[in-house]
Amino acid sequence: MGRIISHRQSDERYTTLRVLAVLFAWSGGFLLSVGMILLALGLIGLLGGAGSVPRVKIGWAVSALWSIGFLASGLQLLAMGALFRLAIHVEENTRATAQCMEKLLSRLEPSSENIGSIFRS
Repeated sequence: MGRIISHRQSDERYTTLRVLAVLFAWSGGFLLSVGMILLALGLIGLLGGAGSVPRVKIGWAVSALWSIGFLASGLQLLAMGALFRLAIHVEENTRATAQCMEKLLSRLEPSSENIGSIFRS
């Protein structure tokens, strides 16, 4: 196994994860807004007396129940997008820490010996 040198590159990585994080956040926001609209309509229909027919009341109740599903799935998608962004930030901070540690180690070692990277196989 060769030396690990990927921490020396400072380019932006994980484009797919970045795109997925944005897609999850957008779709989570959309589902949250749909859930809030359905919840508002359901509660207005139930409390406002939009119809005295039991079928109409059941329809508004079903709308309010569906809104809970939209709200829960929207929160899950927002959390997934946040976890993807968190994983990307952890990787970037770990890479920056490895670069800093390598600089510190090179300053502590005598200049006659160049030990190279601290990450060896």
